[in-house]
Amino acid sequence: MNSLTNSMVIVALGSLALGVFHTPLMAEEARELAWKDLVPEGQVYKDPMENLSDHERDVVGYVIHSLETLPPRSPETEQFYKGLDDEMLQLEGLDIDVDVIQGYYDAMQAAVVEELDGQLIRLPGYLLPLEYDEEKVTEFLLVPYAGACIHVPPPPPNQIVHVKLDPSEGFEPEGLFDPVWVTGKIEAKAMTEDLFLVDGSADVDISYAMESGSVEAYKE
Repeated sequence: MNSLTNSMVIVALGSLALGVFHTPLMAEEARELAWKDLVPEGQVYKDPMENLSDHERDVVGYVIHSLETLPPRSPETEQFYKGLDDEMLQLEGLDIDVDVIQGYYDAMQAAVVEELDGQLIRLPGYLLPLEYDEEKVTEFLLVPYAGACIHVPPPPPNQIVHVKLDPSEGFEPEGLFDPVWVTGKIEAKAMTEDLFLVDGSADVDISYAMESGSVEAYKE
């Protein structure tokens, strides 16, 4: 082999090695986010429902739903308010302020971080399955804590991510209350899902979406 051939082989091998070792560095790296990063700067991230028990969430949901749907209070409608008054007294005894909770959800209703749109991100959370392919979940809601969206009210729209996986892959969860990591390109995309909740079905507003993401069991 002459010197010219040797030089060409060395250059070729060098280029191959550079490609092998350089490609992963050139690939887009997922930005790891926390749920507070989905809230626009200047808005307070502290979900007042996050640390409540299932029973407490149910009571809050009942009170908020009743306040929104009951007719105005009057001697003729007083009978409808007895159960509501009892539940509100229970919440007061637990130092749970329904007005604070409702105000938080109203403020967060349409707030998204537009700069995240199209970014490759990695986010931990809990999945609420929407679609199955055999035993694998192919579509789900990613939420910040176990039990979210099962009770009313659900988390604010910007604390829910609608995720669609490649149907040929899917994800087989070990348990619905086990946390996961989800990686994919996020969209600031408003939508509404009709979900079955403990208190009946309800429309749940969502502010973010991912398609063809990947899911893995949560590990720190």
